Amino acid sequence: MFNLRTFTVLGIIILGVMNCSPTAQIDIHALKSKYQLQLARYLVKDADVYNHIRISDEGIKIYESAASWAADEHEFFVPWKDVERYKQLCENDAELAYEIYNRYNVPKFPVVWPRPKDYVGFATTFEPTEDQPLKGLRIALDAGHIAGDIKTAKLEGKYIEMKYKDEKISFWEADLAWHTQSYLKKQLEKHGATVFITRDYGKTAFGMDYDTWYARFDGMEEKPDKGRMFWRYFRHKDNDERVRIVNAFRPDLTLIMHYNVDGGNRPWKRPVTSNYSMAFTGGAYMNGELFNRERRFNLLRFLLTDDIEESAKFSNDVLQYLETEAGIPIHPSSSYQSNTIKTDYAGVYARNLSLSGRIYGTLCYAEPLFQDNREEVVRLNERDYNFEGQMIPSRVVEIAKSYEKAILKYAKTLK
Repeated sequence: MFNLRTFTVLGIIILGVMNCSPTAQIDIHALKSKYQLQLARYLVKDADVYNHIRISDEGIKIYESAASWAADEHEFFVPWKDVERYKQLCENDAELAYEIYNRYNVPKFPVVWPRPKDYVGFATTFEPTEDQPLKGLRIALDAGHIAGDIKTAKLEGKYIEMKYKDEKISFWEADLAWHTQSYLKKQLEKHGATVFITRDYGKTAFGMDYDTWYARFDGMEEKPDKGRMFWRYFRHKDNDERVRIVNAFRPDLTLIMHYNVDGGNRPWKRPVTSNYSMAFTGGAYMNGELFNRERRFNLLRFLLTDDIEESAKFSNDVLQYLETEAGIPIHPSSSYQSNTIKTDYAGVYARNLSLSGRIYGTLCYAEPLFQDNREEVVRLNERDYNFEGQMIPSRVVEIAKSYEKAILKYAKTLK
């Protein structure tokens, strides 16, 4: 029996006391080398990142801008003697670590910090049994996008419409992701997991559909049309809310579910022969992406913890099961796009997406299959599986079962 992501105030006090007692001499050179390599390996996709961080003989400093870096005016500093305990805090209670980061205004962060009032109710115990191998495990599921109808899907630009083999093909990604999530949630709960979902069908992370959300701005003198509002403002706010509610849930594991397309086939009016799956973790920061304190904190969190490595391992299991159970090949290229960094696993890439770069802990941002593949368009268009009285594509059930097996495998690795 053990607690996941439970880090009490007493634990922080103990770490503080230990830190004040005589300890072995710190090997500063080894620590500098370790974190410099980690920074270069997964986090730096553009040299601008180096304007926000300095790894020196003193410790690790984070900066707001290139100007503050040049002036050595840091917004957060972890001396080498405190790196291990701050790392443990990032691993076990990232919300508290971020609170400390936000309130930092002296050269030494406090040893004891008040816990957020709502934390006590989230402490859970993972106690797997033969019948319930996920008992007590907290799992967050995020079904990508929001559309509950083809009209909204077209606003999002996440849909397939074509005529193929004299058949009218029409479906959209948000619908596929939702049904995948629904089937998977039921299976995980049977295994004893506590499952959190970020949205209901056709709804945003704010608990309402986009039309309702948009109508709330009727008092604006110069209100953008729905399309402009969606792309310039709403989608960022919706992602912000998903990040907030997932991190508030404090999951042990997060699965972000999307479906992919062949990017070179735009506007996806004809089928293609290619078909691959891929997955993303956090990392790979580009120029201008460290524009606020939260994102700079996450840069430090990724640097100190094994979140990217653990996410890559789990993502690899997801892709392996998608290949063996659902017959979808893993993306074969050593690179995917210019904004990614290849991990140690085929088809798994570090990428600073809104969710992969800001949700705490182990996660997989999954992109299975190409929806415009000539075989997939037929299968995804079919409503041939009865799930709780609703006809859904059996293909999404196969994808959900692959996820289920990957999660069950992940649970066996926990100690």
